[in-house]
Amino acid sequence: MCIVRPDPIQPKELAKPRYVCKPIAMGTNTDPYQPAERQLRITRDIIQVLHDCRHPLSIVTKSWLVERDLDLLGPMATHGLVKVFVSITSLKHELARRLEPRATAPARRLKTVQTLNDAGVPTGVMFAPVIPFINDSEMEHVLEQAAAAGAKTTGYIMLRLPNEVKQLFREWLGKPMNREKRSTCSASSVTSAPAVRTTRTISPACAARAFMPTWCEAVLTTRAGNSA
Repeated sequence: MCIVRPDPIQPKELAKPRYVCKPIAMGTNTDPYQPAERQLRITRDIIQVLHDCRHPLSIVTKSWLVERDLDLLGPMATHGLVKVFVSITSLKHELARRLEPRATAPARRLKTVQTLNDAGVPTGVMFAPVIPFINDSEMEHVLEQAAAAGAKTTGYIMLRLPNEVKQLFREWLGKPMNREKRSTCSASSVTSAPAVRTTRTISPACAARAFMPTWCEAVLTTRAGNSA
């Protein structure tokens, strides 16, 4: 495999008069702490430049490797320049392993939340993606554990199934597995909708209606009719 290393951020670019300084978000599309980051240190180099320029930054990751950069994130946090969110899909080890192979284990991610917060880096938890009938029932438990680990804020991201991903997801659900073992694909291959911050308890099933495909909505409607 050939890995192309991107050009590093240049401080002179950030110093241009027309440049508007706004927080740079890392991890909104692809996790910045991929396994290769241990050797390539691309994310580390970017954070170094932002640290030196005192530029605001936010990070979303599911990897414990973010702890490696505490020597940079800590000083940035003292100036209110950084926030970190750790993404947690499930606290059930087997389900998490099937949804996110090769990703950091759920318990280790909670440890990362605690470590970063103890070091003074404001860190929250994203329950993402919320998958109806797969992990939505875990939302409250995940947020309780996040609070116990010192999370400063929490949020969730609903599953979104655009284009060909919808059919792939249907095939995945159709495999003969029980609810907690339905997975042959990685959650990282599923596009998520924008995060919604919330401080109130909602019904995950209700929240999902705006994002789930019609076949899933029909299941909800049928269940509601049977329980009436």
